[in-house]
Amino acid sequence: MSIAYGIVAILLYQPVLAQDDAYVEALKQKVEKVNASVNATIKSLADALESDQDEAKPGNKNNTKNPVEPEIARAIFTTGVRDHEPVNEINELKKPRKLLFFFTELMGMTNRQLEHRWYYENEPVGVELIQPKSPRWRVASRVLLEDRFGMWAVEVVDENGEVLLRKEIIYEHDKSV
Repeated sequence: MSIAYGIVAILLYQPVLAQDDAYVEALKQKVEKVNASVNATIKSLADALESDQDEAKPGNKNNTKNPVEPEIARAIFTTGVRDHEPVNEINELKKPRKLLFFFTELMGMTNRQLEHRWYYENEPVGVELIQPKSPRWRVASRVLLEDRFGMWAVEVVDENGEVLLRKEIIYEHDKSV
């Protein structure tokens, strides 16, 4: 009797099983399309990566490619730098200090040659060479203040001698200290 029920069940469910076969076949076709699309995307990404690596090879004239527009995103005087970030931003300097830092964040200036040029009372006192190695580059230079009260300035200068930015700060003698 159970065999008869099995045969009846097969006969009753045969149209459903045929529909399932069509559904499975449609799923297989969709999976094949998705796989083809994924493979094409992977190949495209691999080609793009290979192209970027070729451009970055030494001697290639196009190895100065930057993904962002060149700019000086931040340029500030600070009393120190920790973990590649300024500890504060100062606009005036009154307390006795030994060191003064100038922090800059450069965007899109990979492989350029820049300088921080320090001036005391408009006389040059130091130059720090800057060679950004990535699209976002944070750098700080410093100067020993000693007892040189007065106007301090820093210029960010490019490889052509063009002044991209100049910042000034006054170091005042605080007589109350």
